[in-house]
Amino acid sequence: MNRENFFAKLLTFDEERLKKALWNLYWRGSVTIRERIEAEVDPAERDRRQRLCPMRWRGYGAGCATITGSVPSVNVPRRS
Repeated sequence: MNRENFFAKLLTFDEERLKKALWNLYWRGSVTIRERIEAEVDPAERDRRQRLCPMRWRGYGAGCATITGSVPSVNVPRRS
């Protein structure tokens, strides 16, 4: 589907259906998708993240744990 077809299909959506579609992308999407949606919803947060980790926002991928506020995962043995 190209951009024109995509927007033509969106014309049939009411506000609630658009909200639901965006929420599903946000909730089920990858960290990158979530960050991009958050940047559109709150531009001030996007600017803050760009200052914290400029390399990530220039297309160099992950590199700053502070961008998501998370700590890198560690393999921890499971209890029996």
